[in-house]
Amino acid sequence: MEEKASLFGSLTAFAEKWRVDSIVNLFTGLGDALYDRNKHNRFEPNRILEDGELSSLYNDEYMGRLVCELPAFDALRKGFTIVVKDDSEGDDIGAKAKDYLTRLNITGALQQASEFQRAFGGAAIWLGVNDGTSAESEPLRVDGVKEVLFLRVLDRRRLRPWTIDTDTRSRTYNQPILWAVLPEEVFSASPDAAKLIEPTQLVHASRLVVFPGRNVSDDRRARNGGWGDSLFQAALNPLEHNAVAWGTLAHLITKSSQGVLKVKDLAALATSADEEAVKARFSLIRMGRSMVRDLVIDSEESYEQHPPNFGNLPEVLYLVMHETAAAFRIPVTRLFGMSPGGLNATGESDARNWEDVVEAVQTHELEPRLRQVLDAVFRAKDGPTGGKSPESYEIAWEPLRQMTAKEQAELRKLVAETDAVYINAEVLTPEEVAINRFRADGWSMETSIDLELRKKIRELELAQALRDAEEPPPDNPPPIPPSDPDAPVPLDEGREEPGLAQGPTGGVVPANRTLPPRRAA
Repeated sequence: MEEKASLFGSLTAFAEKWRVDSIVNLFTGLGDALYDRNKHNRFEPNRILEDGELSSLYNDEYMGRLVCELPAFDALRKGFTIVVKDDSEGDDIGAKAKDYLTRLNITGALQQASEFQRAFGGAAIWLGVNDGTSAESEPLRVDGVKEVLFLRVLDRRRLRPWTIDTDTRSRTYNQPILWAVLPEEVFSASPDAAKLIEPTQLVHASRLVVFPGRNVSDDRRARNGGWGDSLFQAALNPLEHNAVAWGTLAHLITKSSQGVLKVKDLAALATSADEEAVKARFSLIRMGRSMVRDLVIDSEESYEQHPPNFGNLPEVLYLVMHETAAAFRIPVTRLFGMSPGGLNATGESDARNWEDVVEAVQTHELEPRLRQVLDAVFRAKDGPTGGKSPESYEIAWEPLRQMTAKEQAELRKLVAETDAVYINAEVLTPEEVAINRFRADGWSMETSIDLELRKKIRELELAQALRDAEEPPPDNPPPIPPSDPDAPVPLDEGREEPGLAQGPTGGVVPANRTLPPRRAA
């Protein structure tokens, strides 16, 4: 008994020595590195994708191109409007700003920069601005912008941080102040040779709208020369699995069946000295198949066809597709163009999830960089505001989903019922509802109230109520004397009296005439 206790104590001490923090069962071997094979698993870094391989994935691999295109494409395909506030000509200014951006091809620039960011780990839009400075390396003079000339997209490979802000109190600490623009020769150079290529121009950071790439740790960013990672780097394994799975399927399809030739004493023939005779025999069989499409063999030989087994292949491919879609956060229905599968599947949840992702791309990726371009456009002397930037403006993205006629009718009915409640509660006036709903650009469910006007009206009403309370009440009018029942009743000239229709005047009272006094019954 003491020996067993001692053995158990020794095993416990051994486990505690090597165990860090996990479940260990000394009897089953769970968690014990000597018996549990899972304890030998570990995560290691993926191989680093070089620029040439990133270029091949983006340019030549359909899946690589799709995952780079779709987020920005869906975010920009419905467009946006610019809403300028606190200005009587806000709608006109917003439309002019949109026309200015269209002339610069802002949609194409944002789309391309977003794709390059995902493919190569970073990109930038170079703002070609005429601001009166002599060099692009000088900071952008926001008060001297005459016009915005062009928007040029450069991927990470042509941009190199040149000067870094080392002031710890600066808002741009540890960020590039100057960027070096490299010539196109960098694309064909090796990674080591590319580091030695001299820049063609230095550009100040205020003239670049930077797309920094996927977030990475500081050590990886330092290795990347100040940039983030490509989207392909973290999703390398799912990409390879997808390519292998579909490549295997294509290979199986081309080999619809596998032929098997059974030859008597093949092992002896293969080891015999007459090797040429064996090769000639197999060559004759192949020629026979090609000439008459039948196989002529010896009576002691046999030939069989074995078709490939596709039994579980669809399920395997479906799992691979889900892995790829999850790696890039794109639903299978959108990435592969498939219809929703499963019982009572409508695809509504996939659509909602994808819309959330696209809205995040609009809000956190595209809109801040679009504002940088807009700020330069509003500062331009030939811009929509003549160089005077508006106090505030908003970028309103168009809805991603178009409502059906039935959905629009149901929405209008719901809004009308809500408006009726507000009107009855005197929260809104009928005039305010009419102005907000039926605008010049069409029906709208948005409601805006001029709060300053409401406050002024309220102040005027309160002031009038105070004045009415301070004024003395009017004097009591003299009492009206009681009427004399014997007094004659005056009649209006020309008034018809139906009761006198048979009289000499035909029921019309002559001028200056009165009826006899009324008598009590």
